[in-house]
Amino acid sequence: KRHWRVNSMPSLTRQQISTLQTIIGKNIPIRKKAKWLVHFAHATGIGSVRSNAVELSITDIETLKGYFVTQRIPLTFEDGDLSTRTTTAKVLSNEKIAQSSVTHCRYLVSTLSDTLHIEKSVLPAGRATDVTLEELLSLPLSRLIIVENLETFLNLRLYSNIQQFADERTLFVFRGMKGCYSTKSLLSLMEQFEGEKIGYFDFDPQGLIQCGHKGFDGVIVPEAGALTRLMMHGHMLSDNDKFTKQHHCTLSFNQERLKTHYEMMCKYKLALSQEYLSAIEAPLDMIALN
Repeated sequence: KRHWRVNSMPSLTRQQISTLQTIIGKNIPIRKKAKWLVHFAHATGIGSVRSNAVELSITDIETLKGYFVTQRIPLTFEDGDLSTRTTTAKVLSNEKIAQSSVTHCRYLVSTLSDTLHIEKSVLPAGRATDVTLEELLSLPLSRLIIVENLETFLNLRLYSNIQQFADERTLFVFRGMKGCYSTKSLLSLMEQFEGEKIGYFDFDPQGLIQCGHKGFDGVIVPEAGALTRLMMHGHMLSDNDKFTKQHHCTLSFNQERLKTHYEMMCKYKLALSQEYLSAIEAPLDMIALN
């Protein structure tokens, strides 16, 4: 009878568990080459390792099945609710294998007015609020402004150059970043929101290309005239290294309505963060993309 060393077993990803579930379900001998599976075999003693591949016999598969039972891993994902980390924790020792991230289809939003309500609660003006997709879509909105950077988003009430594009039916939405809300969830919102969708990104090659992402109706960028004046007076503090690293992005630029901005960016090697545009109170313009 085989014994596995449970304490030495590394965490499995959801895809790896799915692979092992398939092996158990088919219940036929198999030889599979994968580094993680070799690691798994060494750690648990399940299977034979030969030439960087793992061979699993019928007996090994039965042992693997017993290992799953001992570790409270479902034999199929249908055996448990993996929709959230809380429900996943009931059937798996690693709750992070849940199908969705903690903030899946949740959004950090902000309004500059005090007229928007979710049920009986008023969204506080100038304060970031967490809302679900359903709650957001229920609001009487005509425009969303997607803001790339968190600090800029959290301090919108301080920046008059961005406030000009918002009225009482406008909602600002933080784009999300790794470990803090989800850009994947943003795609769901973009697909379902029927109003106007405006993007506000860093004014750099990568940010300019994002302006052309499917679903945006417009983009907020520095006024071309203001850029010219600032460059002429030597008052523009651009991150040239950032421009150089991102310049390859401009090869896919195809937004005719932003051609002037594109040419200025390339000519002066501009890479301007939202934080910088706020710090100098740069005049901004909203340009339709459709």
